[in-house]
Formats: sequence, C-alpha cells, structure tokens
Amino acid sequence: LLPLAGPGCRPANDAPDPPRLRLPPPPPAAARFLIEAQHAFRQGNWQVALALTDSAEHQAPPDHRAFRADVAFLRGRIYGDLNQVDQAVAAYEQVLALDPTYRGARLNLGNLAFRRGRLREALTHYREELAVQDDPRVRVYMGHAYAELGRVDSARQAYEQALARNDSLAEAHIRLAVLLEDNGELEQALARARRALALKPNDPDYRYIAGNLLLQNGLLAEAEAELRRTIEQQPTHAKAHYSLSVALARQGRQDDAQRYLARVDSLRQLEESLDTFQRRTRLYPDDPAAWATYGYALYRAGRPADAIRPLQVALHLGPGNPDVHVLLANAYMSRHRPQDALPHYQAAVQQNPAMVDAWINLGICRARLGDPEGARQAWTKALDLAPNHPQIRQYLASLPPSP
Repeated sequence: LLPLAGPGCRPANDAPDPPRLRLPPPPPAAARFLIEAQHAFRQGNWQVALALTDSAEHQAPPDHRAFRADVAFLRGRIYGDLNQVDQAVAAYEQVLALDPTYRGARLNLGNLAFRRGRLREALTHYREELAVQDDPRVRVYMGHAYAELGRVDSARQAYEQALARNDSLAEAHIRLAVLLEDNGELEQALARARRALALKPNDPDYRYIAGNLLLQNGLLAEAEAELRRTIEQQPTHAKAHYSLSVALARQGRQDDAQRYLARVDSLRQLEESLDTFQRRTRLYPDDPAAWATYGYALYRAGRPADAIRPLQVALHLGPGNPDVHVLLANAYMSRHRPQDALPHYQAAVQQNPAMVDAWINLGICRARLGDPEGARQAWTKALDLAPNHPQIRQYLASLPPSP
C-alpha cells in the first residue's frame, strides 16, 4: 500500500492555520536540503535522503513546526519504503506531535499497521485520517481492511462511498469487482473491472481480473484476448495461464489449451518462491541478502521493473556488493534506462575491476548513451581481462573509427 501524500502536498485551497501564516519561510539552506532529500527519495537513494532530512531538520529553527513536520513525514516515507516499520511509525508520530492535523500521517500509520496484519488498528488510523481530510482514497484503504476482516458489507460500502466521491479511482473499482465476483454478481463485477482496466491499462493484475470475469460471463473470445495480453505483460502470471487454458478449451481448441495448462504448475511454484522471498524482506528488513535474493528472483522471472526497488534497498543496506550493482544496472537496461544503469556499472567495476561482464555491459550502456569512445574504453578493458571472448571483438568492430 503506497502513501497518498508527501511533504508539502496539501491542497492549494486548504487554508493554513493562523500561526503558520505569521511564520517566515524556513531558512534557504533548510528548504534546499528538503528538496534535495525529496529528489533522492524519488531516485531510491535512501541513505542520501535520510542524511539530507537530518540536515534539513538541523537547519530549521524549533518554531518552524510545519516545516519540521514535512521533514519528519518524508523520513517516515523513507523508512516505510525500507520496511523499517518501527522507525517509520516513530517518524509519523513525530509529525503528529508537531502538527496534529497533518494530512497523510494517520493514513500512512494505517498502512503500516495493515502491513503488520493489525487490521483493526489500521481502521482506527484510517477513521482518524477521515476526520482530518475526507479523501475518497482513504475509504479505499478502509474497504481493503474490512474485506480482509471478512466484513464484506462494510467493505462494499466503503468502496461505493469512495467512488461516489471520485469515480476515477481504479483501485476502488477493481477491489469492488473482486468483492462482487465473490458474491456471485458477475455482470456487475465485470463492469467494474472494465472501468478499472480503462483507468489503468498497464496493470497485468487488473487485466487478468477483467479477463477472468469475461470468461465467467461466457464471453470467450474477449476473455482470450485479455488473458493473452495479461501474459504478454507478465509472462509468469500463473492464473492467467490457467484461465486462458479454460477459455481455449471451451472454444474447442484443446491442443492450445493444453500448452498453457502445462505451464501452470511450474509458474505457481515460481510465484510461491517469489512470495517466500518477499516475506523474508519483511521478516529481515535490515538484511541486504534478503532484498538482493528477492530482486534477483524477480529479475530471473522476467520482471525487471519489479526487481528495481528490492535491489535498490539491497544496495542501500550493503553498498559494497558489485554483483548487486550489475544486477540493478541490468534491470535498468531492460527498462531502457541506460542513464540510470551507468553509475551502477561504474560502481561495479570500481569495486571489482576483474568483472568482465560488468565491463562489457558498461560498454553497451555507454554505446546506447551515444558515447562510442567510452564504450571503446570499457570493451578494451574487458578484452584485456578476457582476450578470447569473441563477443567483445564484435562489439569493438561495430564502433566507428577513433577520431
């Protein structure tokens, strides 16, 4: 569950309380440190972000309670991303001590309680957040907690109330679709799933839910199309493979159905392994090996975009691992982000200059960034380390002559 607010993210039409109006702005150095901390946080540079929040707090006078609350809120978000729940809770409690009306603090406390399985505690925080701001997204979180507690009517009411306030909340539509499906209201569930997918077309889970509901409603050709797209988006989606096999079998295409069904067991085992690795990051949030293993498993499963965050956390906790730098850089390259991959390849070869693959990939990265001379230097170094490597010579031969 992601936080819905961030430092300074209060609506423009929300009138600040009078004491805040009389305060001068924070010192420029403090404001600059906070802005830099926010940027580092967005880039996944948590260690840098935490250090900058400390600097921002140090520069802010004690009477700048609103600014100090913004700093503490960002610190809570950083610790939350790192699964360091106790530290995150302490940061949000500091926010509320500085500003009891701070929007998003109780919401994120609720999310942290939800993460720990403390659903009733989460609901208490969500209700308190509603007293501060009647944001329909808070009701979506409430609905999810009610659903996990088995309070189906309360969950449905929360989702419907959220959508009555904002019909563009994809998560409310999709969660309500699942609730309606479980209740046997398949046509209504399909309508909600279609709406959610229209709002969030790149989510493979949304597409799977829509495809599976098309199947249950007997719309076999449409179901096949959506389930195939789900598998294109996420090739390891076990449920999509199973549902597609059913859709194909019902259309009399038994051979095609069997081909997809044959992969279901192995894909389920893969998903179970990924779930196990993810649970280890929650049990041992300070262990870089747990995060690196989870990221590596996601990358090997063909999910490089999902692998990026756990690999970032692994490097935050253990920055001296060149193998993780290479793996994270490879994940960035898979997502066509060579500019983000470059510093990690550079870190890898600095930490272990004998890594041939790191030098080769550094050359590929530089070539994609339009730096043929940088690529030449990297591949030449790789060739020095592995003179019989045939690919390196091919890469060097592909470069234009040196000026």
